[in-house]
Amino acid sequence: MYGSDDVIFHGRRRWHGTGRRAVLPRELSAGPGLADVVLSMLRRTEAEDGVPRIALGAIPFDPSLPAHIIVPEHVVEVSAQDEEAADGVAGPIVGASSEPAQRAAAVIPPDDPGYRIAVGAALRAIQAGIVTKVVLARTMDLEAGDPIDTAALFRAFAGQNPSAYAYHVPDDAGGVLVGASPELVAAVEGARLRSLPLAGTAARHDDPRADDVARVALGSSVKDRHEHAVLVSELAARLRPFTETLSVPREPEIVETPRLWHLGTPIEGRLRPGTTVLDVAGAVHPTPAVCGMPTMAAHDLIRILEPQDRGLYAGLVGWMDSSGDGEWALALRGIHVSGSTARLHAGAGIVSGSDPIAEHAETAAKLGSALRALAAVTPVRRRTLVGAA
Repeated sequence: MYGSDDVIFHGRRRWHGTGRRAVLPRELSAGPGLADVVLSMLRRTEAEDGVPRIALGAIPFDPSLPAHIIVPEHVVEVSAQDEEAADGVAGPIVGASSEPAQRAAAVIPPDDPGYRIAVGAALRAIQAGIVTKVVLARTMDLEAGDPIDTAALFRAFAGQNPSAYAYHVPDDAGGVLVGASPELVAAVEGARLRSLPLAGTAARHDDPRADDVARVALGSSVKDRHEHAVLVSELAARLRPFTETLSVPREPEIVETPRLWHLGTPIEGRLRPGTTVLDVAGAVHPTPAVCGMPTMAAHDLIRILEPQDRGLYAGLVGWMDSSGDGEWALALRGIHVSGSTARLHAGAGIVSGSDPIAEHAETAAKLGSALRALAAVTPVRRRTLVGAA
């Protein structure tokens, strides 16, 4: 069973942390030097306690802001079988919309004309040579009648996409970031490095023939393949200084999630000695998958065109142990919960040739994944668009 104060990450390994043994100082930003501070915190607590420790948490989209990383007082590694048994004890999720029509309406995000306007502004910036790519997100606030059960929401996200990187991270203000990300930024085990960048997306369909058409169209899309190639090239360039060898497939593969198709390229490498997973993840963050290129120009454009600070959205979530092993995924397909309110974000990569209507549809599909998880937990009384510039 999970509590709202627990910190949880499910990837190749599944961690469940309770209590606070050590907390990263709030004045410390998520920028350079973070990996060394976290490693020092881990090794100090291990020396004092005589037991292995891991750090879990989240890093904001803007690396100049404070990270939310803790060393839990108690942490257990759980198996998939443990999860199934716990779900059986917990029973079905209650409080969700019960009527089919209510459920259908709850997972369809409202139309957002302001987002299409922002995409048009981004395309003009691309034509002017200011950026070659920028990732624009749309934002929606929700209000439920009662406090949202974040433990139940985590179970809903994890059950919706069992192969994703599911996370439940409390922040310092009493909120909780909950979600299930499809995108691995960096995983380190010994000297082995793995990364799975995603760019290029298509919505899936209930009809098998239409679904297959969407999959094939994505794989042959000139625009999506170009967007993906730019991401992979830039990410590989950022990874190479940390590796002795790096293997980057020349062609992407189709990555399947329950509601979306993605173009993905599985990257593997051998790290230079002494390199930690946070060294790697911190150096590549924010990646072009969530920011754009050039990074600083894209970041500046995001500040202008997006109405709200992203906070932890499009940041990193994951864990690291005292040997430097760990996993960090992009904080996507999630919801930031504060009591009975929730904030959702979803973004799309804008490049030359992007279409505002298509990008709006892509973000709607991504929002739908999070809305579907929330609808399984609680009815929503009010939905408010956070207007774009």
